[in-house]
Amino acid sequence: MDSIDITEEESNTQKTLLRKIDLKIVPLVTFLYMISYLDRISIGNTKLEHLESDLGLTDNQYNWALFSFFFGYILFEVPSNLILYKVQQRLSIWISAILLACGIVMILMIFVKNFLTIMVARFLLGVFEAGLIPGMIYYITIWYKRSEQNYRVGAILSGPTFAGALSGLLSYAIISLLDSKAGLGGWQWIFLACGIVTIIFSIIAYFLIFDSVENVKWLDKEERKRVSTGVKRDELQYTEEISKDLKVCVSMFIFCGISVATYSFSFFIPSIINGFGFNEVLSQLLVVPPFMLGCISEIGVAFLSNRVNLRGPFVILFATIGIFGYAIVGTIQSNAIR
Repeated sequence: MDSIDITEEESNTQKTLLRKIDLKIVPLVTFLYMISYLDRISIGNTKLEHLESDLGLTDNQYNWALFSFFFGYILFEVPSNLILYKVQQRLSIWISAILLACGIVMILMIFVKNFLTIMVARFLLGVFEAGLIPGMIYYITIWYKRSEQNYRVGAILSGPTFAGALSGLLSYAIISLLDSKAGLGGWQWIFLACGIVTIIFSIIAYFLIFDSVENVKWLDKEERKRVSTGVKRDELQYTEEISKDLKVCVSMFIFCGISVATYSFSFFIPSIINGFGFNEVLSQLLVVPPFMLGCISEIGVAFLSNRVNLRGPFVILFATIGIFGYAIVGTIQSNAIR
């Protein structure tokens, strides 16, 4: 009985500790990811606000502008990770600096005049954002053991779906209230608003990201020791195992496929809805429901997969649903069914 009582007490202590950490870490990182994703996909909303015609872009040039972001992102992913290794003890500065740079680029995008300038701006946005997600994932590993990370990472990855919904709401409000005000078109106001929001969150990130477990004051000495010991023991156990695990490489390719589908949806959903016959303003608002449904689904699946300790069946099931959804949108002509 004593051992059972001790086990239950330990379990309750750990749950209380995790709740304290969750409240400090997960909401902030989720919002930061949401803001970064909002910067990436807001160009999809600007298409309905005459970005193409104002810059004289063809459809192919617009597509190149979309994906020039990924050229910068891919080229600077490894260099940014090398820098992260050097500055891992100052994550508050690293992450906030990245967000600040992204916010500045977004604001400068209101001055783009042609295909070349929008390409350069999107490329630079990719360059700066390349280090953000690795930095935030590393931040999570400071606080949670591997067995504790799945549900938290799932909650954080709901940030992009929040961003998709926010992009629709933000664009709807901007178009309704600010279009053509102060000599700026709707697409310029969208870029400006995203940039200002990103800069605000860069300041918040500087003050609310904790560089190490040992320095936080909202955990007592015993709690800090429990977190550090648990994470270090977990690292020793899994580092060698992960480096030899084929599933890691397979998961990389799966994530690439999912990312292609997700970004395609995020970039073009305003135009797809507009193609259903809705006007530009209402199309921005109707972007919100599918992203909110995706957000609820994402958090729910993360919770369930963590509860039953299974990943593969959920990936297969929802990937299959996605395949059918894209097939319907691409082949069925009836707007009601689509």
